[in-house]
Amino acid sequence: MQGNEIRQVETMVEKALAKMHDHDISGALEELLQAAEMEPENVRIINLIGSGYLILGEFDRARACWEMVLRIDEGNTDASNRLEACTAPAFQSWLKRYHNAMTKMDSRNYKLAAELLRQLMEENDGFVSLYELLGLCYLAISEVEMAKKVWQKGLQLDRTNKALLSYLEDRKSNQTIAREQIITSSRQVAATSNKRSFRYYGLVLGAAGVLCLALLIPTSHFITQKQGNALKPSTTQEKNISSEQQENDSSNVMAVTKGLSFSSNASGENTSASSNSKKNEQSNLPEEIYYNKGLAAYLKADWEQASANLKEVVNMQSGSYLNREALYYLARTKYLSGNLDEAKKYYLRYLKEFPASNYYDDSLYYLGCIYHCSGDDKEARKVFKQLEQIEPDSGYLSTSLFKEVMNSHF
Repeated sequence: MQGNEIRQVETMVEKALAKMHDHDISGALEELLQAAEMEPENVRIINLIGSGYLILGEFDRARACWEMVLRIDEGNTDASNRLEACTAPAFQSWLKRYHNAMTKMDSRNYKLAAELLRQLMEENDGFVSLYELLGLCYLAISEVEMAKKVWQKGLQLDRTNKALLSYLEDRKSNQTIAREQIITSSRQVAATSNKRSFRYYGLVLGAAGVLCLALLIPTSHFITQKQGNALKPSTTQEKNISSEQQENDSSNVMAVTKGLSFSSNASGENTSASSNSKKNEQSNLPEEIYYNKGLAAYLKADWEQASANLKEVVNMQSGSYLNREALYYLARTKYLSGNLDEAKKYYLRYLKEFPASNYYDDSLYYLGCIYHCSGDDKEARKVFKQLEQIEPDSGYLSTSLFKEVMNSHF
């Protein structure tokens, strides 16, 4: 690159950082994507693009950016730290419930979707997509003023967001128009596609179903690199960004959003558990240790160790996401090890303590299976009917056992 081009890229990055600080994420991304055209392997730029996508709630794109950074610079601590946060139990649990909320929207269960989205916001309200989706839910149930308030709050994160601005500017919105928007918008968000047109950035689903980054670099660059027969870092300086510079970039981003951090009481489903979390405030570390040991044992089908460690977490009654996850996996452990009475006890407890949670339909289904295995098809049918009402699109409804129980005559 020529000296003037290097200065041009630096100017774009500085403008992007200023826009991020000014809560203009969309504008920042425009600057960064242009800069990425000129320096397609500049890890600082790609890291920042990932941070921008994160704030928008485009989680797959954000993760793909950080994975690309590590392919270029495997020692990049900023990217590795963010990827580690992406795979943490807290975020994975949150993300599953986020997708569950979008599934509810897709099946037009807008009230439940809105409830789930509000719960997610209590844990982390730093993602623009939450405000877009919650506003659409309110619009669908004719709470237009609430929808507007939510979208306006979303603009505090990204003040030039075209989707949010278009909803607010459309004063002719009515119930029919809203429902059409909601169905398409929730699917677009689920596919991490934004209403803005990003010419150079996209995600491609590979044959193995793994999301990979593509089109970061314009076509002409791919042709040039193909002729060179290899992707090479532009310079050592571009590849090895100083730690001080990365820290400054991270500080700018964290000033805008909570990033991948979550409240310690991240259940979102059981607000009454918050009082219990205080008495176990000093037990967060043991809780995580026991949970990780229990989950590792569960994945190895070591039911004895899984049960012992997960029970330790459950008995803490912290109301945290780990407490919820441990309770579900403890029920599964008992079920898979053939201890159906214990499994039933823990499934019933999960359903009572964590309604509308990420494993609610799973728990209902396996509770029904336990009743069936115990010869109580009447109770199994009652549970399966509840599952059908709460989760009309659940995959469990197509299982042979579900059909057998529902078609049985007493």
